[in-house]
Amino acid sequence: MSLRPIVSKGYSQTRGSNIWRTEVQGGVPRQGRDTYFEPVPISVTLVVSSLGRQAFYSFLNNIDGGASSFIMPHDTGLGIEDHQVLITSDISDSTDDGKNWVITFTATAERTAIQEDTCLTKNLPDLYGCYGDCLGSFLKIYANYETTFPRIWSDEGPAGYPPINLLASALDSRIVYDGPQVYYINRNGNLVQSATNEWPLTFIDGVAVGRVPPEGGSINYQIGGLGTGRVLCSTTTIATGDGSALSSIAVASIPSMTSTRLTSYASDGASSFSVASAQVEKKPFATSPIITDSSAVGRQAASAKVAMNGATSIDITYSDSSVVNVQAVDGYATIPQADSAWGSKYITRIDFNVDG
Repeated sequence: MSLRPIVSKGYSQTRGSNIWRTEVQGGVPRQGRDTYFEPVPISVTLVVSSLGRQAFYSFLNNIDGGASSFIMPHDTGLGIEDHQVLITSDISDSTDDGKNWVITFTATAERTAIQEDTCLTKNLPDLYGCYGDCLGSFLKIYANYETTFPRIWSDEGPAGYPPINLLASALDSRIVYDGPQVYYINRNGNLVQSATNEWPLTFIDGVAVGRVPPEGGSINYQIGGLGTGRVLCSTTTIATGDGSALSSIAVASIPSMTSTRLTSYASDGASSFSVASAQVEKKPFATSPIITDSSAVGRQAASAKVAMNGATSIDITYSDSSVVNVQAVDGYATIPQADSAWGSKYITRIDFNVDG
């Protein structure tokens, strides 16, 4: 939609809901931080025409009357950025002339980028204290002398090419991701499904660990696999021919439940063992869960690439500390697909190279 708030007074926000306070007699309140991240309520005022008002209420129908989340650009501290928000108040509208309508509501973002613990948020207060609003001019001059002038941030990449943090909640705009819905572990430790073309951030014990490398296509041949009950594990069979002869079977545990990865079991054609919520695939390693019912179900391959903007290559860092270099081709660097079991490693960071 093209509905926009009045710039001068169209939106505001409040912070501090994650701080607890206890009043005491004869002194200042006792207080502390309850949770690290806090939801941010944003008060929105839209001034629209009659047709714009109709468009707004049509949009409201598309988000289940306001029950579903949607993306709204807003400046929560780091400039205008897209935020996933929910409408968390009643919606009011009024008009004085029957032509121009004022629509007000509160949209709440579950978390915002300014709350992330990054190099920028750590250093900006001190830098602003030194340079004030001239900081931008200083950084521009600094970029011209970066080869001889000592770097302020030694880990921030070449000038004009800041690294991509894959531990951040919002996916960097320089990444183009295309993929189906996939299952992942969210902050609460639940196995949930992403949206189409969403590259979700995985958490273990409530801590972000990165993003699963784009997975190749796969089919779960286990009928009824992962359909009901508590998910315990997924399995992979290494098959020959059309899959009728199984040479071995490997079990990969869901990462939020255990870090132990079981060994492979060779089949003698007669012995068997039990496993909950099995997933049978013609692949050498387990992929993310694919739910089946009465027949086999397939999942399309995912892909991800990085817009290079003149850089020559990227270095991809994984959670196991391995680094893979990928050269730019036609302005993009393609991120390699997963080559190990789901949950065994994650992408945490991408750095740019400008000289090969």
